[in-house]
Amino acid sequence: MIQDQAFAVALSTDPGLIRTQNEDAVFVDARLGLAILADGMGGYNAGEVASGLAATRLAAEIQNVSATTDAVAKMIDEAREQSAAASAKAEESLKLTDEMQNGAEVVTQSIAAVASVSEETAAGAQEVTASSEKVFEVSTSSASASQEMSATMHEVATSVQNVSAAVEEQTAGFQEVSAAATELSSMAERLQEMVHQFKVDADQPQEKQTGLRVAQTETRKAA
Repeated sequence: MIQDQAFAVALSTDPGLIRTQNEDAVFVDARLGLAILADGMGGYNAGEVASGLAATRLAAEIQNVSATTDAVAKMIDEAREQSAAASAKAEESLKLTDEMQNGAEVVTQSIAAVASVSEETAAGAQEVTASSEKVFEVSTSSASASQEMSATMHEVATSVQNVSAAVEEQTAGFQEVSAAATELSSMAERLQEMVHQFKVDADQPQEKQTGLRVAQTETRKAA
């Protein structure tokens, strides 16, 4: 009995009633589940050799076919595995493609946002330039106004100096007038005294007046 894996094979032959030697040949391959029985070539010598060769040759061919079939099956399995791997890679590639597409959309949106910001920045730069020009114009106007104010202040200072000089001259004139007025007042007082004296002299008798005049003359001489 030959036993391999789950197969059990039993062999039994009989030489028959005429021959003393069994010329039948049997070949068993339990792995393949193969059993070959070749009858001996009756009437010829070495029939067992012929049947043995037939069984062996047939078994060899079947084993080759089986090996080829196994190889083909293995190749098919490998092809299936490769196909499954390729399918998985294709799915990954598709997923990556979707992600790349989404990334491209994000990049496009980012570029659009950057472009918008760039436009806003350019507009802001133009506004800053315009503001700078206005500031320059205002500065220029302020400088001109400052120059005009400086010239005006210079003229005002000159006018103040002139007025101050005039005031000083008027003050000097007022002082002269005051001095003259004082002198005139003194002269007026003396004239008033003289007039009063003349009135006194006119009211007194002639003799007193003559004596007074003599006394005044002597007093003047003594002085």
